[in-house]
Amino acid sequence: MHQLVPITMAIVHSHEGMRFGIKTWLEQAGVAKVVLEQECPKGLLKALPPEGTRVLLLHVGVALQLALETVEAVRRRFRDTGVLLVGEWTEPMVARAMEVEPHG
Repeated sequence: MHQLVPITMAIVHSHEGMRFGIKTWLEQAGVAKVVLEQECPKGLLKALPPEGTRVLLLHVGVALQLALETVEAVRRRFRDTGVLLVGEWTEPMVARAMEVEPHG
């Protein structure tokens, strides 16, 4: 039987309850170990552990431009970190998000 090795993950979501719920679900499922939780992207680059954060889950509840700038900055500085954007999307938002090439 193959055993899952949890990935290290950072969660940026404005709602504390959502951060807690996502973290609890991922850790109980053995999928991820959450190493950072933040309310907003501000200060994220300084807060991210320099090694080992494999995935950043970024909720687009903030201004879309701030989210896209955050994706670009994370991808430049932490090349091995995957970026997942979550939120409620319109077609124009999806088109803009595709420009920064998130991983999902």
